[in-house]
Formats: sequence, structure tokens, C-alpha cells
Amino acid sequence: MRDLTRVFQAAAGGIGGVSAGVVSSKKPEAEGDTFVKECEVLFRLIRELLRVLREVAPEYRGPSGGPDVDVDVQDRFDTEFTLQFQQYCQKYKQLERYELGRQELVARQAQGKRAKNTASVLHNDMRNRFRLGVLSCLNLSIGTVSKRFTSMQQDRLRQQRTFQQLEFAPSEGAVLEQDAEDHGSAVSISQSSQTETVQDEVRLYEETMSKLTQEQLQILATEHEELLHAKDEQLENVERINKTILDIVSLQNELSTHLQTQSQNITAMLDNQDEVELNIDRGNKQLRKAQRSASYSAKMITWMAILMAIMILFVDFIN
Repeated sequence: MRDLTRVFQAAAGGIGGVSAGVVSSKKPEAEGDTFVKECEVLFRLIRELLRVLREVAPEYRGPSGGPDVDVDVQDRFDTEFTLQFQQYCQKYKQLERYELGRQELVARQAQGKRAKNTASVLHNDMRNRFRLGVLSCLNLSIGTVSKRFTSMQQDRLRQQRTFQQLEFAPSEGAVLEQDAEDHGSAVSISQSSQTETVQDEVRLYEETMSKLTQEQLQILATEHEELLHAKDEQLENVERINKTILDIVSLQNELSTHLQTQSQNITAMLDNQDEVELNIDRGNKQLRKAQRSASYSAKMITWMAILMAIMILFVDFIN
């Protein structure tokens, strides 16, 4: 396996100059907020790390974990890659802390001024969501790189174990074949000794049982029954506890359903109250219109009555 360190250094060095010129994201917003630009640069760096992992993955794992793999090169690559990746993670944490602090500061300023400009509030809200989405994208990219690098390391360890087992297996078989004849007598002796051991255990058990009296056997049987009874009681208690837990869960579900129904009813009542208020407003408007019409009609009738009375008096005066 060729030296992967140079490949990694060349890939990281080509993009290192970009990150060197990035302005710190903690400058005040009035002087120019470079948060989005720094996030874009960091995203490119992370994608470049992922590209490096894809390029070096075949050589990193080696030909089935064979002896051509240089462990020192792999370890050196792991160290340098981990250091570079940690720097990017720290940069991401700095950007995240900056953005959260900025949003808290803007929120406090808005509360202090008691701003009621809806357009400004919506603009700040959309901007905060966009910047949090950018941070989420960076977090996903970092997670992808971390998972891929971890998978490569796990494959490397797995192949090393497999290779070691393959190296150990032939030597073990040769030793067994070489010593098979030498240890034939020892195996037969071991088998005979095991048979004698089993017979001794059976004999000891029979002697022990013969020494026990009927009362002792009865006591042992009683203790055994008591233990079984205690175990049965414990199982019953466990079943009761499980049943109680199930009852509690069912009650909780019923309560949640009831609360949801109540919330729906309250929402419907609020909607009905809004409709009632609208109907009351409409009724008041119609009532005011009717009152104005009635007042106008009453005035007309009054004037007509006055005119009629004057005409009648005038006719009487003429007659």
C-alpha cells in the first residue's frame, strides 16, 4: 500500500488556503456578517474530506487485509485525518454558538424595543430558519464523514482479525497433526480418568442419599415445595404488576383521548363564540338601522299630524 499521507496532505493543502482567508464569524453584524460565507467554505472543506475518503478507501483497506497493507501509513493517515476533522468540528461549533448567540441578542433587542412591525418580525424569523437550516446541513455532512471514516476503520480491524486467524489456523493444524500420535496414550488415559470420575460422583451421591433419614428427605421435599410456592407467588406478583402497568397505560390513553376531545370541544366553543360575536355585531347594526328608520317614521307621522291639525283648524275657522 502506497503512502496515503501525501494524498491526504495534498487534498487538504489545496483547500487550506481558502479557510485561512475566512473572516471570523463573530464580528458584529453591522460590519458585515460572514456567517453564510464561512458555512459555505466549511461545507466545501467537509465535502473535500469525504472525497478524500472515497479515493483512499480501496488502498486504506488493502487487498483483503493482506500483508501489503502498511499499518504505519494507516495509523499516520488516521491521526492526520482525525486532527483535520476535529478542526472542522470545532469550526462548526463556533458557527453554531455564534448563530445562537446572535438570535438571542436580536430577540432581546426586539423585546426591548417592543417592535410591532410584522414584516420585520417575519423577516427575522425566516432568516433565523434559513441559517439554522444551513447549520443542519453542515451537521449532516459532518455525520456522513464520521460514519464513513468509522466504517473504514471497522473494516480495517475486521480484516486484520481475519488475516491473523488465517495465519494462526495452519500452524495450529500442523501442530495437532504432529502431536497426534505422541498424545494417543494420553488421550486414552484422560478418557479412562473421566469415566472413573463420573463413577465416583455417582457412588458419592448414592452414599449421601443412603445416609439421609426419611425425616431429612421429608424436610428437603418440604423446603423444595416452599421454594416452588415462593417462586409461584413472585410470578403472580409480576403478573399483577404487569396487569397494573397495562391498566395504567390504558387509563393514560383514555385520559389523552378525553383531553383531546375536550380540547376539540373547547376549540369548537371558541369558534362558535366568534360566530356568536359576529352575529351580535350584525344584529346591533341592523337594530341601529331599524331604530333610525323608526325615528324617521315617527317624525314624519308627527309632522303629518301637525299639518292635518292645522288644516282642520283652518277649515273650521273659515266655516
